[in-house]
Parts: sequence; structure tokens; C-alpha cells
Amino acid sequence: SLRFTSALSVALAVVFLVIAVGISVVKIISGGITMPRLFPAVTDATSIFNLFTVVPVFVTAYICHYNGIENSNEVTLKFVDSNGHILCSMITS
Repeated sequence: SLRFTSALSVALAVVFLVIAVGISVVKIISGGITMPRLFPAVTDATSIFNLFTVVPVFVTAYICHYNGIENSNEVTLKFVDSNGHILCSMITS
């Protein structure tokens, strides 16, 4: 049932946090974490092209990552709904 699924997802999230915090603490203690850079290190053409490989990931994650089922239930105009799905599918392809 949905109650058990929700409990399982919360439990797995807690396990993930415990593991992530544990790894972070070990890395901090051992000195394996360096100070993060504010700007990328651009040294040659390859590093510039590496910046462009990140752009589709950010576009997908922050702009076009939508929940299609809930959007379909909330939108009453079929024209807006179908165009939204087509637009997001074209951008992520």
C-alpha cells in the first residue's frame, strides 16, 4: 500500500543521508576534500567543450524535469497540455 511505500522511501532517504554524511566526515578528517572553485578552470579547448557537456544536464534537471501525470491532471486545455509535452520532449531529446 501507499503507506508502506512512503515509509520505505523515507527510510531509504535516511540511509542515503547517513552514508553521505559518513563519507563526508571521513573525507574531511583525512583531508581529501579541497576548497571548491568559484569558476571553472579553462586551460584549453577541451575544457571549454567540457563546459558545454554540462548544459544539457542543467537544462533537463532544472527546466524540463516535470511530472507529466500531475500536469496532465491539472491542465484542462488539451492544446496547452499536448504542446507542453511536445516542447519538453523536443528540448530533452
